[in-house]
Amino acid sequence: MIERIKEVLTNILAFIDPEAEKPAAGAPAQPSAPMAVHHVGQWLSLEQFRKAAGLSAVRAQDWHSHLLSACLEFDIASPERIAAFLAQVGHESGGFYYTREIWGPTAAQLRYEGRTDLGNTQAGDGSRFRGRGLIQITGRTNYRAVANGLGINCVNEPVLLEQPRNAARSAAWWWANNGCNLIADTGDFERLTRRINGGLNGFDDRLRRWELASRHVLPTMRSAGAGGAEQRPVASPITGHG
Repeated sequence: MIERIKEVLTNILAFIDPEAEKPAAGAPAQPSAPMAVHHVGQWLSLEQFRKAAGLSAVRAQDWHSHLLSACLEFDIASPERIAAFLAQVGHESGGFYYTREIWGPTAAQLRYEGRTDLGNTQAGDGSRFRGRGLIQITGRTNYRAVANGLGINCVNEPVLLEQPRNAARSAAWWWANNGCNLIADTGDFERLTRRINGGLNGFDDRLRRWELASRHVLPTMRSAGAGGAEQRPVASPITGHG
Protein backbone atom coordinates (compact mmCIF):
# COMPACT_ATOMS: atom_id res chain seq x y z
CA MET A 1 0.00 0.00 0.00
CA ILE A 2 2.80 2.43 0.94
CA GLU A 3 4.57 1.74 -2.36
CA ARG A 4 1.36 2.52 -4.27
CA ILE A 5 1.03 5.86 -2.49
CA LYS A 6 4.68 6.65 -3.25
CA GLU A 7 4.05 5.83 -6.90
CA VAL A 8 1.07 8.19 -7.04
CA LEU A 9 3.07 10.97 -5.37
CA THR A 10 5.94 10.43 -7.81
CA ASN A 11 3.55 10.70 -10.76
CA ILE A 12 2.04 13.89 -9.35
CA LEU A 13 5.43 15.51 -8.78
CA ALA A 14 6.63 14.51 -12.23
CA PHE A 15 3.55 16.11 -13.77
CA ILE A 16 4.06 19.34 -11.82
CA ASP A 17 7.78 19.68 -12.50
CA PRO A 18 9.23 17.16 -14.98
CA GLU A 19 12.59 18.99 -14.86
CA ALA A 20 12.97 18.73 -11.09
CA GLU A 21 16.15 16.97 -10.07
CA LYS A 22 15.83 13.84 -7.98
CA PRO A 23 17.95 13.81 -4.80
CA ALA A 24 21.03 11.64 -4.94
CA ALA A 25 20.80 8.29 -3.25
CA GLY A 26 21.50 8.63 0.45
CA ALA A 27 21.29 12.42 0.36
CA PRO A 28 19.65 13.97 3.45
CA ALA A 29 16.04 15.03 3.02
CA GLN A 30 15.55 18.74 2.56
CA PRO A 31 13.02 20.53 4.79
CA SER A 32 9.77 21.37 3.08
CA ALA A 33 9.01 24.99 2.37
CA PRO A 34 6.03 26.44 4.24
CA MET A 35 2.81 25.70 2.41
CA ALA A 36 1.24 28.63 0.62
CA VAL A 37 -2.49 28.82 1.20
CA HIS A 38 -4.34 30.54 -1.59
CA HIS A 39 -7.78 31.98 -1.97
CA VAL A 40 -9.85 29.15 -3.45
CA GLY A 41 -11.37 31.39 -6.09
CA GLN A 42 -7.93 31.98 -7.58
CA TRP A 43 -7.59 28.44 -8.83
CA LEU A 44 -10.80 26.44 -8.58
CA SER A 45 -12.35 27.57 -11.83
CA LEU A 46 -15.25 25.68 -13.34
CA GLU A 47 -13.00 24.10 -15.95
CA GLN A 48 -10.36 23.12 -13.41
CA PHE A 49 -13.04 21.57 -11.23
CA ARG A 50 -14.48 19.64 -14.17
CA LYS A 51 -11.09 18.19 -15.08
CA ALA A 52 -9.96 17.58 -11.52
CA ALA A 53 -13.13 15.70 -10.62
CA GLY A 54 -13.47 13.96 -13.99
CA LEU A 55 -17.00 15.24 -14.56
CA SER A 56 -19.15 16.05 -17.56
CA ALA A 57 -19.66 19.74 -18.29
CA VAL A 58 -23.25 19.57 -17.07
CA ARG A 59 -22.43 17.83 -13.79
CA ALA A 60 -19.52 20.18 -13.14
CA GLN A 61 -21.82 23.15 -13.68
CA ASP A 62 -24.34 21.69 -11.23
CA TRP A 63 -21.76 21.30 -8.46
CA HIS A 64 -19.09 23.96 -8.96
CA SER A 65 -20.63 26.87 -7.06
CA HIS A 66 -21.65 24.64 -4.15
CA LEU A 67 -18.16 23.13 -3.87
CA LEU A 68 -16.48 26.50 -4.15
CA SER A 69 -18.70 27.98 -1.43
CA ALA A 70 -18.17 25.02 0.90
CA CYS A 71 -14.40 25.11 0.41
CA LEU A 72 -14.29 28.81 1.22
CA GLU A 73 -16.45 28.33 4.31
CA PHE A 74 -14.36 25.53 5.80
CA ASP A 75 -10.79 26.50 4.87
CA ILE A 76 -10.28 23.83 2.24
CA ALA A 77 -8.08 26.55 0.85
CA SER A 78 -4.96 25.10 -0.68
CA PRO A 79 -4.45 22.96 -3.79
CA GLU A 80 -3.35 20.03 -1.61
CA ARG A 81 -6.52 20.19 0.40
CA ILE A 82 -8.90 20.58 -2.52
CA ALA A 83 -7.25 17.73 -4.46
CA ALA A 84 -7.66 15.40 -1.49
CA PHE A 85 -11.19 16.63 -0.82
CA LEU A 86 -12.32 16.14 -4.42
CA ALA A 87 -10.83 12.65 -4.46
CA GLN A 88 -12.50 11.53 -1.26
CA VAL A 89 -15.96 13.02 -1.82
CA GLY A 90 -15.78 11.98 -5.47
CA HIS A 91 -15.41 8.39 -4.35
CA GLU A 92 -18.00 8.61 -1.59
CA SER A 93 -20.60 10.07 -3.97
CA GLY A 94 -19.82 7.89 -6.99
CA GLY A 95 -18.54 10.84 -8.99
CA PHE A 96 -20.85 13.52 -7.57
CA TYR A 97 -23.81 11.39 -8.55
CA TYR A 98 -25.21 10.03 -5.29
CA THR A 99 -26.12 12.19 -2.30
CA ARG A 100 -28.09 9.39 -0.67
CA GLU A 101 -26.81 5.94 0.16
CA ILE A 102 -28.15 3.26 -2.19
CA TRP A 103 -30.39 1.13 -0.01
CA GLY A 104 -30.94 -2.60 -0.38
CA PRO A 105 -30.96 -3.01 2.49
CA THR A 106 -27.78 -5.04 2.56
CA ALA A 107 -26.71 -7.08 5.56
CA ALA A 108 -24.36 -4.27 6.56
CA GLN A 109 -27.12 -1.68 6.24
CA LEU A 110 -29.46 -3.74 8.39
CA ARG A 111 -26.86 -3.49 11.13
CA TYR A 112 -27.28 0.31 11.20
CA GLU A 113 -30.44 -0.32 13.18
CA GLY A 114 -29.80 -0.14 16.90
CA ARG A 115 -26.18 1.01 16.58
CA THR A 116 -25.76 3.14 19.66
CA ASP A 117 -22.35 4.42 18.46
CA LEU A 118 -24.24 6.14 15.65
CA GLY A 119 -27.01 7.26 17.98
CA ASN A 120 -29.57 5.03 16.27
CA THR A 121 -31.67 4.38 19.35
CA GLN A 122 -35.15 4.70 17.91
CA ALA A 123 -36.94 2.19 15.68
CA GLY A 124 -36.26 2.94 12.01
CA ASP A 125 -33.19 5.12 12.66
CA GLY A 126 -30.98 2.83 10.60
CA SER A 127 -32.80 3.58 7.37
CA ARG A 128 -33.88 7.11 8.29
CA PHE A 129 -30.32 8.23 8.95
CA ARG A 130 -28.62 6.37 6.12
CA GLY A 131 -25.62 7.97 4.44
CA ARG A 132 -26.37 11.35 2.85
CA GLY A 133 -24.40 14.25 1.45
CA LEU A 134 -21.17 14.07 -0.53
CA ILE A 135 -19.34 12.38 2.33
CA GLN A 136 -22.24 10.16 3.42
CA ILE A 137 -23.16 11.50 6.88
CA THR A 138 -24.62 8.49 8.71
CA GLY A 139 -26.51 7.99 11.97
CA ARG A 140 -28.68 10.13 14.23
CA THR A 141 -25.71 11.43 16.23
CA ASN A 142 -23.91 12.71 13.14
CA TYR A 143 -27.09 14.20 11.68
CA ARG A 144 -27.65 16.06 14.94
CA ALA A 145 -24.06 17.34 14.89
CA VAL A 146 -24.47 18.57 11.30
CA ALA A 147 -27.80 20.19 12.21
CA ASN A 148 -26.12 22.08 15.05
CA GLY A 149 -23.04 22.93 13.03
CA LEU A 150 -24.80 24.16 9.89
CA GLY A 151 -28.11 25.35 11.30
CA ILE A 152 -30.24 23.07 9.15
CA ASN A 153 -33.01 20.83 10.49
CA CYS A 154 -31.70 17.61 8.96
CA VAL A 155 -32.69 15.52 11.99
CA ASN A 156 -36.37 16.10 11.32
CA GLU A 157 -35.81 16.36 7.56
CA PRO A 158 -32.92 14.06 6.63
CA VAL A 159 -33.50 14.62 2.91
CA LEU A 160 -32.12 18.15 3.30
CA LEU A 161 -28.64 16.63 3.09
CA GLU A 162 -29.41 15.36 -0.40
CA GLN A 163 -29.69 18.89 -1.78
CA PRO A 164 -26.48 20.00 -3.55
CA ARG A 165 -25.71 22.98 -1.31
CA ASN A 166 -26.25 21.02 1.90
CA ALA A 167 -24.53 17.94 0.48
CA ALA A 168 -21.40 19.99 -0.19
CA ARG A 169 -21.52 21.96 3.07
CA SER A 170 -22.08 18.88 5.23
CA ALA A 171 -19.11 17.16 3.58
CA ALA A 172 -16.83 20.17 4.05
CA TRP A 173 -18.06 20.67 7.62
CA TRP A 174 -17.37 17.04 8.53
CA TRP A 175 -13.98 17.23 6.82
CA ALA A 176 -12.90 20.32 8.78
CA ASN A 177 -14.28 19.11 12.10
CA ASN A 178 -12.46 15.80 11.83
CA GLY A 179 -9.01 17.21 11.13
CA CYS A 180 -8.96 16.29 7.45
CA ASN A 181 -7.44 19.60 6.36
CA LEU A 182 -4.39 18.99 8.54
CA ILE A 183 -4.02 15.41 7.36
CA ALA A 184 -4.33 16.51 3.73
CA ASP A 185 -1.49 19.00 4.36
CA THR A 186 0.81 16.10 5.24
CA GLY A 187 0.05 14.17 2.04
CA ASP A 188 -0.71 11.02 4.06
CA PHE A 189 -3.56 9.83 1.86
CA GLU A 190 -3.86 6.44 3.54
CA ARG A 191 -4.34 8.04 6.95
CA LEU A 192 -6.85 10.45 5.44
CA THR A 193 -8.82 7.57 3.95
CA ARG A 194 -8.87 5.77 7.29
CA ARG A 195 -10.14 8.92 9.00
CA ILE A 196 -13.02 9.17 6.54
CA ASN A 197 -13.84 5.54 5.86
CA GLY A 198 -12.66 3.85 9.02
CA GLY A 199 -10.67 1.51 6.79
CA LEU A 200 -9.40 1.42 3.22
CA ASN A 201 -12.55 0.52 1.30
CA GLY A 202 -12.27 1.65 -2.32
CA PHE A 203 -8.69 2.79 -1.80
CA ASP A 204 -7.56 2.23 -5.40
CA ASP A 205 -10.38 4.40 -6.71
CA ARG A 206 -9.65 7.10 -4.14
CA LEU A 207 -5.98 7.08 -5.16
CA ARG A 208 -6.89 7.32 -8.83
CA ARG A 209 -9.13 10.30 -8.12
CA TRP A 210 -6.43 11.92 -5.99
CA GLU A 211 -3.87 11.63 -8.78
CA LEU A 212 -6.32 13.09 -11.30
CA ALA A 213 -7.32 15.97 -9.05
CA SER A 214 -3.70 16.72 -8.17
CA ARG A 215 -2.70 16.91 -11.84
CA HIS A 216 -5.26 19.62 -12.50
CA VAL A 217 -5.04 21.54 -9.23
CA LEU A 218 -1.50 21.43 -7.84
CA PRO A 219 0.29 23.06 -10.82
CA THR A 220 -1.65 26.27 -10.14
CA MET A 221 0.48 26.78 -7.03
CA ARG A 222 3.12 28.21 -9.34
CA SER A 223 0.91 30.96 -10.68
CA ALA A 224 -1.34 31.67 -7.69
CA GLY A 225 -0.13 34.32 -5.32
CA ALA A 226 0.71 33.29 -1.78
CA GLY A 227 -2.16 33.94 0.52
CA GLY A 228 -2.41 34.31 4.22
CA ALA A 229 -5.63 32.48 4.87
CA GLU A 230 -6.20 32.23 8.58
CA GLN A 231 -6.97 28.73 9.78
CA ARG A 232 -10.19 28.26 11.71
CA PRO A 233 -9.92 26.06 14.81
CA VAL A 234 -11.29 22.57 14.33
CA ALA A 235 -13.73 21.03 16.75
CA SER A 236 -13.33 17.66 18.41
CA PRO A 237 -13.67 14.77 15.93
CA ILE A 238 -17.06 13.17 15.52
CA THR A 239 -16.98 9.41 15.60
CA GLY A 240 -17.60 7.85 12.20
CA HIS A 241 -19.48 9.43 9.33
CA GLY A 242 -20.69 6.06 8.16
